[in-house]
Amino acid sequence: MPTSSPASPPSAAAGSESSPSGMTARPPAAVVFDLDQTLWDFTVLRDRAIDAVMERLAREVPDLNLPGGPVLEPSRIQDLYDELEAANPATRVPHSRIRREALTRAARQLGIEDPEVHDDLVDTYFSVRHGPAEPYDDVIPTLRTLKGAGTALAVLSNGNTRLHLIGLDGWWDAVVLAPEVGLAKPDPAIFELVADRLGVAEPSSLMSVGDNLVHDIEPARALGWRAVHLDREAATSSDDTINTLEVLPGLLGL
Repeated sequence: MPTSSPASPPSAAAGSESSPSGMTARPPAAVVFDLDQTLWDFTVLRDRAIDAVMERLAREVPDLNLPGGPVLEPSRIQDLYDELEAANPATRVPHSRIRREALTRAARQLGIEDPEVHDDLVDTYFSVRHGPAEPYDDVIPTLRTLKGAGTALAVLSNGNTRLHLIGLDGWWDAVVLAPEVGLAKPDPAIFELVADRLGVAEPSSLMSVGDNLVHDIEPARALGWRAVHLDREAATSSDDTINTLEVLPGLLGL
């Protein structure tokens, strides 16, 4: 996992119009970031949590995935979650409940019907999933630059990551998590909610930054926001797509 040393956010300085640079002559009043796979690598702790679940299942089924024994690949545990999530958007069912059901179904596929074991699998998963982690290396320097230029910062996520556990609490003027508000991206209402909490009424003064075109970029642009797609696998950065947050301040003329 990438390492960095989270630092306390500085006090925001008064913003000022910058000279033309990158995509705009005037930086946005607020930048709204997606969370998972934008500011930190969610898959690292998720995969560790699934590995821990597999170890717990092996205590119940000692010949699990051994020759002649029952088979349940770790990827199947995630597949069960993905299937349930597709049928149950975050607006209706919290991620934690979907994960519980996925783990219960995985256990039942192995003939494990004991509710206490099901509960223990859930506890095992979340004890690892909500463990400490760190943001990507480019996150803290970027937030520091934006905050120092007087830019308001917000998180808008469909997930339930605990910011203090990934070293990212204290930076935000607004935090909107789908499970807490009963809305989810790409619903425009959740974008309007974070704009309201930021106190920014002019759409062109808002920018969305995220890794998902459907959830983070297209709905923001439809509302008149600026938006930048973060694709960490892209070969180069442009005005519309960047491969590191390091270039974002320069793109905004900061």
